[in-house]
Amino acid sequence: MKMRKNKAFTLAETLVVMGIIGVVAALTIPNLSASTGNKENVARVQKAYSTINEAFERTQAEYGNLKRWRWADGWNGNDDTDFFANRLLESLKITKNCGRTANLGCFSSSVKYLNGDGAPGDSTTDMYKTILADGSSLGIMVASGVISFYVDIDGPKKGPATFGKDIFDFYISNGGISGEKYKLLSDSSNLMENTSVSSSAWTSAFKYGSGLATWILQTGNMDYLKATNGVCQKGGKTLTLSGNTTCR
Repeated sequence: MKMRKNKAFTLAETLVVMGIIGVVAALTIPNLSASTGNKENVARVQKAYSTINEAFERTQAEYGNLKRWRWADGWNGNDDTDFFANRLLESLKITKNCGRTANLGCFSSSVKYLNGDGAPGDSTTDMYKTILADGSSLGIMVASGVISFYVDIDGPKKGPATFGKDIFDFYISNGGISGEKYKLLSDSSNLMENTSVSSSAWTSAFKYGSGLATWILQTGNMDYLKATNGVCQKGGKTLTLSGNTTCR
């Protein structure tokens, strides 16, 4: 009777296979993690826009059209910032209210633009700062005829605290969209509503990160992070809403 020989991998063969698996994992897992993280951030930006917009609509329903409010400084100053923020916060769930007081921990203390330049953070006394129930930071500022909202989607103590990565801005203009109609915009240059906006406005958005909530809301991606000033690092495509909306 013949004995059967059990076939098995040698130790050397097993180590080679494990080495190959390790190399493949090292190459793919970071990309998968980044992709998953970006999808989560896209969802958070969409939620932030929806949350602020719904609160704004409820505030107008309660107090009437913004144009008829008794603004102390005509949409331009700290009194108006406090005035608007206190009314809006009635329609939001918050866990911490820092007002305009500096360095109470409602916003990151080291905010940056996408190109690395410094930006206003927790130390500013012009911005009304709170932490919402979902853990995100919300800053509100009224100046120069514009109500500005700054959202750090992962809160004051997590993430890179960088515009276009985890900090995004939204706006309401004193001029409204038409006549007395006000709408929450996802950028100061009205990139979403105005299709004739110059390419230089997008170049600035891709460079500094301000206004990129528009890109996310329109495309559902953050591929500008795979680009330099809007030009994809692989392939050299230029990102535009009317053309290349992805670097893939």
